[in-house]
Amino acid sequence: MKRYLILLTIVLSLVLINHSCKPDPEEEIIELGSIYGIVTDKATGEPVKSANVQLRPSGETSLTGNDGRYEFLDLKNGNYSITVSKTGYTDLIDDYIITVDGSKSIRRDVQIEVLPAELRIIDNNGNDIDELDFGSMHDDVSRMFNIFNNSTSILEYEVLKTASWITSISSAQGTIQPGATKPIVVNIDRDKLALGNNTTSISITTNNGGKQLTVKANKAGDVSTFEALDVTKTSALLRGSVNINVTYTEKGFYYGDNVNIANKQIVNGYNLGEFSYKLTNLQMEKQYFYKAYMIKADGETVLGELMNFTTIGENGDDDGGDDNGNDDGEITKPIVTTKEISEVGQNTAVCGGDIVSDGGSPITAKGICWSTSQNPSINSNKTNEGSGTGSFISNITGLNHNTKYYVRAYATNSEGTSYGVVKNFTTEDKPSTGEINGHEYVDLGLPSGTKWATCNVGANSPEMPGGYYAWGELETKDYYGSNNCSTYDIEMEDISGDPDYDVARAEWGATWRMPKPIEINELFNNCSQENVEINGKKCTKLISRINECSIIIPCTGWINGTNNTYYNSYGRYWSSTPYSYGNTNAISFTNNSSYQNSDARYCGLSIRPVSD
Repeated sequence: MKRYLILLTIVLSLVLINHSCKPDPEEEIIELGSIYGIVTDKATGEPVKSANVQLRPSGETSLTGNDGRYEFLDLKNGNYSITVSKTGYTDLIDDYIITVDGSKSIRRDVQIEVLPAELRIIDNNGNDIDELDFGSMHDDVSRMFNIFNNSTSILEYEVLKTASWITSISSAQGTIQPGATKPIVVNIDRDKLALGNNTTSISITTNNGGKQLTVKANKAGDVSTFEALDVTKTSALLRGSVNINVTYTEKGFYYGDNVNIANKQIVNGYNLGEFSYKLTNLQMEKQYFYKAYMIKADGETVLGELMNFTTIGENGDDDGGDDNGNDDGEITKPIVTTKEISEVGQNTAVCGGDIVSDGGSPITAKGICWSTSQNPSINSNKTNEGSGTGSFISNITGLNHNTKYYVRAYATNSEGTSYGVVKNFTTEDKPSTGEINGHEYVDLGLPSGTKWATCNVGANSPEMPGGYYAWGELETKDYYGSNNCSTYDIEMEDISGDPDYDVARAEWGATWRMPKPIEINELFNNCSQENVEINGKKCTKLISRINECSIIIPCTGWINGTNNTYYNSYGRYWSSTPYSYGNTNAISFTNNSSYQNSDARYCGLSIRPVSD
């Protein structure tokens, strides 16, 4: 019996031990895995930081660090994939299936591509354009458009032409930084145009596609015939224009009731531009033909285009008049012609008109109206040159630069307002940026013509300080003191443009140099100032009172020894003229004020180059 009990105890113990070795199903351990990897730029191979990596299908996200690394931890077994997004890059949807099985860490590296550069062709108001129209004015030979880089990468471009009458294109090739605009000026030679309408195209090619601009220009003959105005039952106003500045002995119109026109009417005057004559005693409802003419001093007769009109019938609306524009004694609207446009500037132009007929009622107002739309009226901008008939001249002011305007003369009497033919012109462009030896400048319209660089020496954007230099030295240093300054306590002359001492000339070459004190004074005297902040950098913006162009001057501070205690508070820049053996002139910008003072030559200051 005792032996039996011992055996039973052993069996029960084995059962208990066996049971205790089995895990509880509810407490079974689940092994978790992870996914990690590096996101790099496909073009450069460099890590991409701050890229957003999303895990599918769970929706978890991870942001890459400076090393481009992302990581997802504690993942259950299953199949996953990732997507990657970052501003300035094309979104990546990675179709590769990552299988997590167990506690392993699985690596998946991916590459993303920078968004391709995109271009827009715009005018000065930022509107997209596809055409440049030079019109027909003889002196109108320049137009401008802008290439806008609407992307986050550098755009390489080239502007190509085919027509021989396009003589030059400024900045025909180069690069444009992201978000920047490149102005392009197109010039034509009207002597190379064919008579009539001329059309060609300009191609803008880039490292990411291209666009085309249609270019139009009209070459009028020496004499032009215009559409007849104020056609009535018995009268019509013939109009023509002398387009070339030559000596001539006679001008007027040939006219008749068939194409073999034989009648001639001489018009007085020997001026360049539009002229007119009112035909009277015509037959009702009859077609007439006419053309303008001019006889040059050498006897050559020059003819304009053949035109025609048809008088109004018996039941038509007749606004005829007497010899002063009122055949039937009825009051009609005045007849006025538009003179040629002259003295076109950035914001001004001169035009005028001639009152051919008062319509049987006194002229109460006359002048020039203008607009950027093709049919200006007295509801647009206008001048008022008083009352009465005869010629008048108007000074047009308050215009925008590089803008196409339409103008025409007007005259008003008791019957209403009449207009002359519409003419157009484009104001001159205000000086824009350009490049000298690969470095950009702004022409502020200063009296001396001095051009100021857009960046400091050693900087690649306007708000950056660039290098700090002791006066007359060509290298930056770790320490700025009198004991290591090569120009300190040495008698010297102005160094502007001297490549041995002027770091602007030594680094940038061509005509770049340090500014002289007189040029700094000119800058201050012709510019207003305002405080601005660009990318966290405090700067002074100098705005030309002459043409509204501007430059950005960062608050660079200056270095004495190793300390720059005024960075992002004050701006201090060297001029080229020494003040004394140990000091020289410097530009300072402080709290919206500018002045020149002297600093020890051994101090480290920034350099803002200029060019003639």
